[in-house]
Amino acid sequence: MKKNIFFSKKINSIYLFSFFFFIVFIVIYFFSFYIQIKKPFFIISTLNDDYYIIPKDKEGEKVKFLEKKSINNFSNLHINNLDNIDNVEFTIQLFSDENLDVVEKYKKKFINLKNELIDISNLYLFKIQTDIGINYFLSYKNFSSKEEALNFCNINSFLNECLIIYLKNE
Repeated sequence: MKKNIFFSKKINSIYLFSFFFFIVFIVIYFFSFYIQIKKPFFIISTLNDDYYIIPKDKEGEKVKFLEKKSINNFSNLHINNLDNIDNVEFTIQLFSDENLDVVEKYKKKFINLKNELIDISNLYLFKIQTDIGINYFLSYKNFSSKEEALNFCNINSFLNECLIIYLKNE
């Protein structure tokens, strides 16, 4: 008779049960892994709101002189005197706006702040009517040449920026 040295009949059933349990466990594990892989990782829902917003204050540096307009058509240019500017040739623009009340408020504020530095009789208020509308200007001092106005701008301390206007329309 043959004798089995590795397995006995009692141990054989335990090994068989363990082996079967191990195979079932591996099958269940791979089946659950397969099901888990087939599931979507995320779902993109439909977007009903705005995708992005544009902030009202974008910060950064503000663009200067947005209110300034170009006057290119001199045939329709009409300069109306609010102050006496008949003899004014070159002058320095202090402020301009489409609304006369805003310009007058700026003039009062400017006089209150700079009354010791300026001569009030050298302030000129006038309006220019063009194809694009009416613009009111506040300017300072009368100069006979552009170079004289530029020299005044370089020496002067109360004006940050100088914009020289030539009022004689030839």
